[in-house]
Amino acid sequence: MLSQKDAFEIIQREAEIFSPFVLRSVEEKYQVLGRVVDFSLCMELYGKEYSFFAEYKPMATPKLFENAILQMKSFHLEDMSEKLDSRKVYPLIIVPYLSEDNLARLEMENVSGFDLCGNCIVCIPPNVFVYKTGKDNRYPDSRALKNPFLGKSSLVARVLLANPFFDSVSGIQKEIKALGGELSLGAVSKALSALEDLLLVRKMGREAKLLQPEKMLRLLQQGYKRVESYKVIKGKVGGGNLQTIADKLFEIVESHRFDLAVLWMGSMNPYAAFTRPESIVAYINSEEITNHMDIDTNSKFPNLELRVLDEPMVFFDRRRWLENIFVVSPVEVFLELMSGGKREQEIAEQVKGYILEQLKGK
Repeated sequence: MLSQKDAFEIIQREAEIFSPFVLRSVEEKYQVLGRVVDFSLCMELYGKEYSFFAEYKPMATPKLFENAILQMKSFHLEDMSEKLDSRKVYPLIIVPYLSEDNLARLEMENVSGFDLCGNCIVCIPPNVFVYKTGKDNRYPDSRALKNPFLGKSSLVARVLLANPFFDSVSGIQKEIKALGGELSLGAVSKALSALEDLLLVRKMGREAKLLQPEKMLRLLQQGYKRVESYKVIKGKVGGGNLQTIADKLFEIVESHRFDLAVLWMGSMNPYAAFTRPESIVAYINSEEITNHMDIDTNSKFPNLELRVLDEPMVFFDRRRWLENIFVVSPVEVFLELMSGGKREQEIAEQVKGYILEQLKGK
């Protein structure tokens, strides 16, 4: 992470990053309008000098970036007729790197910004507008946050999509455990802080509240890795309709303590309506089920497909349905469908609607 001192040295050493502006001077810790700001810069553009005061942020996380924008806009709201050395001063944000999204956000808010790579946007109404992009991030290690949507860390996001409000971090940890997961208190706290930096969660003292569930789902989807390698036991089970087969299946699972979660049960699913073959598709953690259930794997008309894998995430937050049937959580179903083809993605939109609707009353 680049400190303010590091940034100051880069500005002094590599003034060309401000092109087409020409840097004439830069000072640290400057007082303007009764406040101490990080930098004061004097720059020239086509023969005319402009004075800026700048706030430096070592990271452009959404939370820090939004705070910087609000800080700069607060200066706009004050009397900007104050002059330094007979020149008007303008507010500016400086960060290690401005992405395309960051630049677009600054343009939307009419706030100026430079990065230490050579990208910028400068808005000085009514005559100056400079927008420069295309420079690569030279500081990718400016302490990128650990991704809260990968691996076990994603359990925090998944729990918040089931229950959007918790009164403590330990409450989230306990809920994760109750739903079949395992995550240390420290890991929960770190993931929660990362979600807060992304403006997905608001922390108020010990409390935490989900703010943007739809964006949370989208980012979970980006970090999701579909399980591709597992053994499939596929065949026909006699003895009645799918409900009867499901009852028998779960009776065996309960008595032998296997983990099982139904993904599809014919065209029936608690989260979406669609047409598919009359068969049960389920995840199970052991192939020993075949020692306790007669499955004709040679049948041309299978009505049961068991996907054998020891992956805790597919069993996490499974839901009770139709009395004794446990189904895969809506978030896991959504993520799996979104990693499929066009038809699967269309069904995923129904599941997303179910998730968002369930959150409304909480």
